Amino acid sequence: MADWYIFSIAALVLMGAQRFLYKVSAERNCNTAWTTFSFMAVVTLLSGILFILSGESVKDPNFLFIVAVANSISFVLATMSHMEALKRLPGSVVYPVIRLNAVLVVVFSVVFFNERFSGFQIAGIVTAMAVVGLLTRGADGGERAADRARQGIIFVVISVLAGA
Repeated sequence: MADWYIFSIAALVLMGAQRFLYKVSAERNCNTAWTTFSFMAVVTLLSGILFILSGESVKDPNFLFIVAVANSISFVLATMSHMEALKRLPGSVVYPVIRLNAVLVVVFSVVFFNERFSGFQIAGIVTAMAVVGLLTRGADGGERAADRARQGIIFVVISVLAGA
């Protein structure tokens, strides 16, 4: 089996576990900032250990620093807005819509790396966008529910943009 396939399956399982823990945190109304800090601290610790064990050297520390800062800022925004969205909207809405950040990554690939869409990919993107409309519709739960839903959608949009 190819290494990329094993890594893809591992990423799927681990990201699923991470998303589950986001939902647990939201359901228990945990402090979003502390939860995000905990995630970042564990990632930092594990990444540092793996880097040291790899024996690799840093070829361009300035570039690494810039990428690390950009990644940290986007991770904080994506994670905190994701959890805040889960506090206001059901997971059945939040999770599929937030996965649309993959569509933005594809668009970035076209713009920055001159990649091209196939007809099948275009159909998939259009379908994904249509799903957003279907999932974000819901029964009217009154003004308070509508206000919470609007706040949740704003957090979802922030998470999608930061995650891409």
